[in-house]
Amino acid sequence: LGELDDFSLVLSRPNDYLFRATSVYLDTPLMSNGYTFMTDSVPFLQLVLKGSVELYSPSMNSVADLSLAILKMIEYGVSPSFVVTAAEGHLLRYTNYESLQSTEYALWRDIILDVYHEVSSVLDEVSSARMERHEVVMPGVVRIIYDNGVIIYVNHTDQDVTYGTVTVAEQSAKAVRP
Repeated sequence: LGELDDFSLVLSRPNDYLFRATSVYLDTPLMSNGYTFMTDSVPFLQLVLKGSVELYSPSMNSVADLSLAILKMIEYGVSPSFVVTAAEGHLLRYTNYESLQSTEYALWRDIILDVYHEVSSVLDEVSSARMERHEVVMPGVVRIIYDNGVIIYVNHTDQDVTYGTVTVAEQSAKAVRP
């Protein structure tokens, strides 16, 4: 395994022994395992890797609730990803790519730009910072502390929330500099 130190790999959900050779981690999970006895989701993988590996979400093309996915990407320090093609979807039928349902760039362009801008407007503050702490400060509200001093608040509730001196609008996120 010593020779892995000479590589910088882009991998999709690699096993942990490959982390030290991974520069880009694709398909980073955005949800917990879904066990019913769990009350909150802890982004353990993201806590370990954020700041040393670029993290990208699974493809957002088929996500049912894009607003929730955006908040989870911000909460977990993960950049968005999409699968796009130049071809119209029906032209992919009867090819090796027919499983790609909705990928035509012309249809996705504005959505991709909106999602990218919404996520990057918060995550640009911590692009190379390490995630130090992730905590639920009240039901539906999460505080993420980074080693550069930036604190990100994510409000998953349907009401504006004030925590300390910080007010976060409903269904949104906010980065606070030290």
